[in-house]
Amino acid sequence: MTKQIQPIIIDTDMGWDDVMSILLMMKNSDVTIAGITVTGCGETYLADGVEIARGLLALDGNPAPVCAGADHPSSYDHVFPGSFRANMNDVMGLRLQLPASNFPPDPRSAVQLMKDVLDQSSQPVTFISIGGLTNITALLSEATPKQLANIGKISIMGGAVDVAGNVADLNDAMKQWNQGPIYSSNKTAEWNLFLDALAAQTAFRWTAPALPIALVPLDACNNVMLTPAYADLIVATDAVASFLKQVIIQKTGTSAEPSPVPVFDPLATTYGVGLLTDCVVETMVLDIKVVDTTTSNTCGQTVRSSDAAIPPKQVVMSASEAEFIKVFTKLANAPMPKY
Repeated sequence: MTKQIQPIIIDTDMGWDDVMSILLMMKNSDVTIAGITVTGCGETYLADGVEIARGLLALDGNPAPVCAGADHPSSYDHVFPGSFRANMNDVMGLRLQLPASNFPPDPRSAVQLMKDVLDQSSQPVTFISIGGLTNITALLSEATPKQLANIGKISIMGGAVDVAGNVADLNDAMKQWNQGPIYSSNKTAEWNLFLDALAAQTAFRWTAPALPIALVPLDACNNVMLTPAYADLIVATDAVASFLKQVIIQKTGTSAEPSPVPVFDPLATTYGVGLLTDCVVETMVLDIKVVDTTTSNTCGQTVRSSDAAIPPKQVVMSASEAEFIKVFTKLANAPMPKY
């Protein structure tokens, strides 16, 4: 029997953890990256994010298309601090190590790529959402019922259910990252959902049809912290593994935030493609707050809801660090694929 290869679309804002996620999936022989869609609403600017994604794929000649999506959120103007984004635009000083792509830029929009993949795939498509939900909700407004029915799962890194958010934490971490009270007073929201709270609310409330969402919030991510030891687990010397190792070294060294950070996106990515099973998963009805205030801001907060009109979601409340390390090690050291 021929092994089924899972088609995935990675919707990303191209931060350091997005880079890790893409590199790991490039090594995963059980998936095919059907496309990468980039949002400029998060850690990198749109044009930079597209070129970084193209450079990552060029490390092993992966032919997956990369398409640009939104360059601004559908509501408000929430952004990461400028110096933080500049560091991500440069892949923490590693961008010049990325090769040029051998493929021409894809002129399609992110939404058009998503629709094309959903139309053409003979099996359900897994979406890995590791940025804000702006591109995903743009798809909802344009997709046909048949296209939406071919979404197998949307694995979202986002939200904070029973733990504190991380917007204020980042704002307060360094003086140059202070963006004022909308950020410094928001102790409940997680960044991906805060970036476009209205888009997150739209996706969570979507009923036609209800989206197969698996949410991987900070509750689970806080179980798995990035440390320098991850670099030591990589013994492969191919281009993908070597770049992954450098990203980890940079993030846990010269580009480190004041305290260790969770692995974030790689956890949601590996869970989304079925590689993590030692998890506590709960079914919840969740909603997103969308009102900005300058004191005690809760915009982007993930809240439990009793609204029967909101479809329930599968929420990963905890994950095994030992299992993630095992999966990470296997993927990072897997053979380079052939195209």
